Amino acid sequence: MNGHVISFALFGSDPKYRRGMMQNIRVRDQVYPGWEMVIYCDRVNHHALAQEPLGNNVEVVLQQEHSQGVEGMSWRLLAALRPGVRALLFRDSDSVFTTREADAVNEWLGSRYDTHIIRDHPYHQSPVMGGTLGVKGKSLALLGALVRDRLHAHRRSEYGDDQVFLSGSFYCKVRKNALVHTDCVRYFPERTQPLPADRPGESFVGSYAFVTPEEQEKYEAIRKSERAVTLLPPHWQRKRILKNIFKYYRPVRRIRHGCRWCL
Repeated sequence: MNGHVISFALFGSDPKYRRGMMQNIRVRDQVYPGWEMVIYCDRVNHHALAQEPLGNNVEVVLQQEHSQGVEGMSWRLLAALRPGVRALLFRDSDSVFTTREADAVNEWLGSRYDTHIIRDHPYHQSPVMGGTLGVKGKSLALLGALVRDRLHAHRRSEYGDDQVFLSGSFYCKVRKNALVHTDCVRYFPERTQPLPADRPGESFVGSYAFVTPEEQEKYEAIRKSERAVTLLPPHWQRKRILKNIFKYYRPVRRIRHGCRWCL
């Protein structure tokens, strides 16, 4: 093991997630050679994966429902607490690895930045997308500390909490030490750069492995996006930023919460 780990959460009964997971296992050696895969899953999927040929460097970790008060999607964050990890990627089980994604990851690994953020679709409007994040160095240590604090707080998380957590307190601490690959959405005052490889057709990093008619709408949005969109941070993030800048809470209290992008 070289300390390079890709972390997943696999839970629920929808077969597309397990199918996507198996496809990632099959193409891992071609796209991410030398990387270990860690899959945090519930009992049903743990039993199903035990019947499959997983190959080398694939570890399946059984998690109980609401294990440690952590909701299923947040299980993958537990990999930040694993010893010996040097670089850590978080990915969605229903999104299959691509060489375009790996090219961006390799560019990040060779950079001075400790956080890697990819927004490759107009719908990727969170500062941090939970399924395209990478951390190493100081950012990995910071994320591990934040995850540990959440566990010690014994606060039960709910669906979507991982995205709010990553795009809130974590992003505010790492945004100056982040390489942001995006052709679509950037947050002021980020410095961003396009992904190193051209987009193959309508595919994007984080796209679904098995597309339903309802999900086809996301692909159609690619055609309508002709340029990058710059967004101000959402109000819950702006509040934290202002608090860090002014070190005083009164100006922050003037922020109105009626508008999604309020100042």
